Amino acid sequence: MALTPQSATAQEVDTLPSITWGQVGSFAVAGATFGFSHVLNVNTGAPECIPCDPQDVPAFDRWVIRPPVSGFATASDLLIMGLGTATLAHTGAGQGGMRRMLVGVETVAWTVALSELSKAAIGRYRPVLYTEDAANEADALKNQRSMPSGHTSAAFAFATAYWLNNPNVSTPPKILAFVAAAGVGALRVAAAKHFPSDVLVGAMLGTGVAFAVHHIRF
Repeated sequence: MALTPQSATAQEVDTLPSITWGQVGSFAVAGATFGFSHVLNVNTGAPECIPCDPQDVPAFDRWVIRPPVSGFATASDLLIMGLGTATLAHTGAGQGGMRRMLVGVETVAWTVALSELSKAAIGRYRPVLYTEDAANEADALKNQRSMPSGHTSAAFAFATAYWLNNPNVSTPPKILAFVAAAGVGALRVAAAKHFPSDVLVGAMLGTGVAFAVHHIRF
């Protein structure tokens, strides 16, 4: 029986090694990029305003300004861990699964690295620095690195990589992965950890990196 183009491509991928020297180098550079973002001498001093003026925030983001809600933040942590575990485990099953799974991990590694570097470069304040709690939260570096949302970028990297790297998986679980990724973003906003625009940029970053890595590896 003749192979369809999709199944032929899948069999070709399955014959490739699980990891290549190019991927080893890719992981190393991603790690170095992540580390560099944390040694950059930016956003390290006290905020310029404690608290900052909410009127400086665009109207479509301003409604989020309030003290953080720990319950929603914890829920976002649990949801992204579940999303990552489920998508990687499902990707790793079957012939050639290890290679596809490592491409997914590579996608998330680069997403996190670029997210952290972008946070440092942009230096946007988190919603809490516009509230009465600003003085108590001013020393936390993360509160001066709000854009993009790291949780959201990683969640969409997981979901997009799962969709792209698994051509033989049916559509419903792929859609469910995106629903979960969107849920992570919504919870970050509900927790007042990020502005909606932080979440939107994070979603675009994670999705874009997933497409780029998939194009390179497949």
